Amino acid sequence: MAIQYFISVQKTGIGNPGKYWHNQTEQAAARVFAKAFRDGKDFGWLIAHGVNYGVYLTLANNRKHDGLTPIIKRYTGRYFRDVQKLFGG
Repeated sequence: MAIQYFISVQKTGIGNPGKYWHNQTEQAAARVFAKAFRDGKDFGWLIAHGVNYGVYLTLANNRKHDGLTPIIKRYTGRYFRDVQKLFGG
């Protein structure tokens, strides 16, 4: 769901303007990925850029082009509610 939303607001394709940045090469938008994990009793999920300059997009210019933090904020609560439903606690 997080990736689907991200792609819906940050369109892929060279030269396409998106909500977070203007796509110069398409790679940053097209290579964003998310993953859920379980490590013992710990559960979590992450979303990340699949390009080396993703850290620039996230942090540069006072996070002006940060597309990951808004996605995390949008879906974290839902993720933890679903984990609680599945595993209790």
